[in-house]
Amino acid sequence: MNHQFFENLLLSDSELTQVELTMLQEHLQTCEACRQFSNALEDVDHLFHNTPIASPAVGFTQRWQESVIQDNKKRQKRQIWLILIVGVCSISALFALLGFTILPVLISPIAVLWAELFNLVTWFSAVEWIVGVLLTMFRAAHSVVPTSLWIALSFAFMGLCAVWVVAFKQVTAPRRLVI
Repeated sequence: MNHQFFENLLLSDSELTQVELTMLQEHLQTCEACRQFSNALEDVDHLFHNTPIASPAVGFTQRWQESVIQDNKKRQKRQIWLILIVGVCSISALFALLGFTILPVLISPIAVLWAELFNLVTWFSAVEWIVGVLLTMFRAAHSVVPTSLWIALSFAFMGLCAVWVVAFKQVTAPRRLVI
């Protein structure tokens, strides 16, 4: 026989219909396992309704609040120590890196000055080369493109700049709400 149906009826929170109640009563008279299950459920229900609610020991709330405060203080101390240790280690590492950076200057300052002067000259020559290439390209483009096209391109560029400024102003302007 299928006991699951009757166990579901016993565990149901909703009100049973008359037919279901009759079927359940007939089944409980013939089935010992379901009858034991029903009695066990009644015992549990009785315990839930008749057992007094346990109250906490005297001073529980105060002890609990004090333990929470103590735990917070311990956590704050750990965080402070962790921050101090990480800070000291970071500063030590930065000073070590700074020492390695300054060490060549302290060992031979003349060699470092010559190296920096060489870097400066290299930068100036690179900038000079880039300017030369751009001037050459401009001269070549100027000789190929007629003056009227240069003027048209200049006006088109200024028009695009004006459109960009107006669009930017429209996008960033505060909106007025009409209600």
